[in-house]
Amino acid sequence: MRMEVFVSSISSLWSQIATAKVQLPYPLVSLQSQIRKKCKISFYLEIITVYLQNLLTKNMIIMGRWIIAIVGLAMLTSCSVKTNEEKARELVEPQVKASLIKPESYEFAQMKLDSCFSDDGERNPEAFVFAIKVAKLYKEYKEYKKNAEDAESSMTIFAPTFGYQDAHSKQKQLKYKAEMELAQRKAAATKGKILQLYKDNEQLFRNIQSGKHEFTGWVVAFGYRAETVGGFKTMGVGYYFLNKDFTEITHSFSDEEMSDMQYAGLDDLQYEFEDDLKEIFNKE
Repeated sequence: MRMEVFVSSISSLWSQIATAKVQLPYPLVSLQSQIRKKCKISFYLEIITVYLQNLLTKNMIIMGRWIIAIVGLAMLTSCSVKTNEEKARELVEPQVKASLIKPESYEFAQMKLDSCFSDDGERNPEAFVFAIKVAKLYKEYKEYKKNAEDAESSMTIFAPTFGYQDAHSKQKQLKYKAEMELAQRKAAATKGKILQLYKDNEQLFRNIQSGKHEFTGWVVAFGYRAETVGGFKTMGVGYYFLNKDFTEITHSFSDEEMSDMQYAGLDDLQYEFEDDLKEIFNKE
């Protein structure tokens, strides 16, 4: 505003000098003549200069306001948008606390988030469910098989010697024979359940082997610390499968279940049941 008043005063003074009709003192006559020639050009140049200065100043103010608005909006957006890790933690943490003996002792330790794809058997919740069920049955199968072998070994101890067998030895032999046959039947039945699981999940394996790389969701390994009944703080780990938009836990597995699956010896199972599995999947 002060600049506009100043420019207006100067312009008015120049105009009065240039258009004066009175007789001016000699020193001013020359000045009057020069001003009359140049005042219009100078005046308009001055006005244009001031106009451009004002226009530039206004544009800079407007631009500055836009920059501030954009930066502020970006900062607000960055503060309000959560990362995938934050979304996963907010979804998983309440379930972890609810499963603890002393929820108030819960402490977050660490977590690892990975994406899941349809052709990745290591990050497929259905494959985990299948493997845990098979691992449990295979563990039972091996126990029954061992019981049968132990019973068969004990049965040979009480077998006839040089064609002779007393009543006690005969009774023991029959007892261990019955135990062996029972364990063998249980092992055979358990093997049948395992093979049936493979048959029921044949499509799952075909989907994994199809090579169709489709995003299916997320998996997070969630580590925490919490107190036991005795008050000792221990480390715990859980595995959680989440849907694509972090609104639901589709599957969850404990550290014990993962350990059972890891140490079940499923590679031995595939070797022992190789012929049966080939028949199921039409492999040669």
